[in-house]
Amino acid sequence: MSARGAAALLAALTASVGVCGCAVLVKDRPASREPVRYSAQSVDGAPVSTVALRGRPAILSSWASWCTACREELPKLERLYRQRSRDGLQIVAVDLDSDGFSRAARGVAAQYRLTMPIWSDTSNDFSNRFRAVGVPTSVLLDRHGRLVRTWQGGIDPTDPATRRLVDRLLAQPSSRS
Repeated sequence: MSARGAAALLAALTASVGVCGCAVLVKDRPASREPVRYSAQSVDGAPVSTVALRGRPAILSSWASWCTACREELPKLERLYRQRSRDGLQIVAVDLDSDGFSRAARGVAAQYRLTMPIWSDTSNDFSNRFRAVGVPTSVLLDRHGRLVRTWQGGIDPTDPATRRLVDRLLAQPSSRS
C-alpha cells in the first residue's frame, strides 16, 4: 500500500471513530514524569481537578451515555471502586456528554448504581489532555499525579496485569517527591 493509500485509510478509520463513538486500540501512551493537570466539573457544577487526587493512585475513565462499550465498562469500574477504594484507589468516571451531566447520563449512573465520583467534561478536555481516541479511555495516575498507563478502548479491571499494577501503586510509600 502506498503512503497516500495508508494515509487515506487512516483518515477513513479516524472519521469512523468520530461517527461510531468507539475507541480504537492504539499503542499505550508513555508514562509522564510530571504531574498531569486536568480539570472538569463535579456533577453539581463545582470545579474539580487531578490536583485534588494527589496522595493516592487514581483511575480516570472517560465515558458517554450513548457509548455501548462504556456501559459494559462502568459496572466493572464500580466493582473495582467498591473493592479497592478503602485501600486508597480513587476511581473517577468522566462524563464527556456534550450537554453535561444530562438526563441520559444521570440515567446511566442510576442504572449502574454508580457510587464512584463522576466528573462532567462538556468541552472534552479529557481527550486533549490524555490524547484519548474515543471513549472509553482510562488513565492511571500514581499518587503524585503522574500518568502511569493509558487504556484506549477501556480498562479490564479483572486483568491480572492491571491488578498487579494497581497493587504496586497502592503499595508505594505516600511521601511526596
